[in-house]
Amino acid sequence: MKIRELLKIQSAFENSSIPEDLLEEENYYWSKSKNDYIKILDLDLHHLMRIVINLIDSEKEQLENNNKDSFKKLEISLAIGRILNEVDKIQSNISEVSNDKT
Repeated sequence: MKIRELLKIQSAFENSSIPEDLLEEENYYWSKSKNDYIKILDLDLHHLMRIVINLIDSEKEQLENNNKDSFKKLEISLAIGRILNEVDKIQSNISEVSNDKT
């Protein structure tokens, strides 16, 4: 059943009007399989559900990748901090040895 028909049924069942922005004919979805734009109101419910699920999965994957990148940057920053601490210790030891020799 098409989204347009489902909205009409819901409107009649709930005795309410359909929000204007949902009825706009400019709402399109790019269909990869058809290689064309399709009006969202002309989609079957199961197609719209697949679109939403794919978008959610895509966003989730993007968030996971962003978190991995952030974690890698944090690990690198911590490693640099540890290296700088070691360099400071080495410099202090060299300074102490140099001072002891003089």
